[in-house]
Amino acid sequence: MSMRNSFLLILLFSLLSSLVGCSENSFSGAPEDISRSYGILGGQDVAESDPVARSTVMLLNLESNEICTGTAVSEQALVTAAHCVPQEKENLQVFFAVNPLDENTDPKAVSVAKIIVHPDYNSIETMKSVDLAVVLLQEKLPGSYQSVSVARGDRLKVGREVLLAGYGNSTAKEAEGFGKLRQVLVSVSEIAGAFFEVEQNLGKGICDGDSGGPVFVVEGKTLALLGVSKLVYDKNHTGADNCLTTAQFVSVAQKPIQEWILKSLLQSTPQH
Repeated sequence: MSMRNSFLLILLFSLLSSLVGCSENSFSGAPEDISRSYGILGGQDVAESDPVARSTVMLLNLESNEICTGTAVSEQALVTAAHCVPQEKENLQVFFAVNPLDENTDPKAVSVAKIIVHPDYNSIETMKSVDLAVVLLQEKLPGSYQSVSVARGDRLKVGREVLLAGYGNSTAKEAEGFGKLRQVLVSVSEIAGAFFEVEQNLGKGICDGDSGGPVFVVEGKTLALLGVSKLVYDKNHTGADNCLTTAQFVSVAQKPIQEWILKSLLQSTPQH
């Protein structure tokens, strides 16, 4: 069996495993009834030439068989959700492609040098957790990829239109459309400390498939990273069993978090 076919089998198994796992844990109305894997609802495919495609990557956690998304914040580092990363760096694979499952795609894979998890990450008290990790790569980004800057704090405002991206489901109730990078515009509905939220009752937002994806603020043709996809929960206790509820994100625009990211980036080893 070719390496290409082996990769497809592993990736398909991982995607299906993570989707089934999420579907078995539907919302019952409590704040801790959370789906931790996210995709893009109501969005559109991202073209290879799009700036989103040049800074967004797919992550495969071999320990949990889950797919996530990461964003390049330097020539040798990514930001993602802490719950996306395994304990051992060897069990995290990074792929550079808008559609790694496409049989005509030969995704570039890069090994991980180090994983740094935010000190305030808490896998139990998830609503209060700073669900954030920096992934340092063993080599620089591929030639067609480029990093994005982290947005300033004044860019985060209620009502601000932001751009979400991810590799997950394109529908809220069915495991459809996963494995392709998609994007969708939404508006920030609430800000609370290190987190902000988006209401997804109109069918646009994040859902099952991948998490850790970027929240971009768009200024002309420039993208800046405003947040990272964290979780979906039934804020209004409606008993909803899909993703048409409320999404919560970690704000990387908050100064202490920005400082932590910058400090983490200093641990990367430049490749010449």
